[in-house]
Amino acid sequence: MIRTEKYYKNEFMKVKNCTNKWTYENLTQKKELRVLLFCKKSHYDISSYPNFIIGTADNSDTIAIIDKDFSGDISRNSKITVSPATWTILEKKYINPLFTVYANSKDNDLNCHVKTVYYGKIDSTQ
Repeated sequence: MIRTEKYYKNEFMKVKNCTNKWTYENLTQKKELRVLLFCKKSHYDISSYPNFIIGTADNSDTIAIIDKDFSGDISRNSKITVSPATWTILEKKYINPLFTVYANSKDNDLNCHVKTVYYGKIDSTQ
């Protein structure tokens, strides 16, 4: 399906409104997540973007994790284990998730289910 400019403008505003409501916290305990969305870490010019995962925890909460160290790909619906990680004040200030608008509206909607983004690290994938 071909998406129009109007579609992308509407999706952009939806994602922007949702991501502006996120709070950021340190992950305090190990969690297992079922991955709903994975955006691999990247670099552009002098900017660095961490791995960004939206997933569901055991209690069915939809949360997001940012991880600065993991290298690799993670498939949708796979299970991962994430743990607390040490992020410096400067890393927290300058290493933020890449703002992304997907062609699939349901992927964009996932941003609206997230209330908290946790600083963490990916331990293992299954």
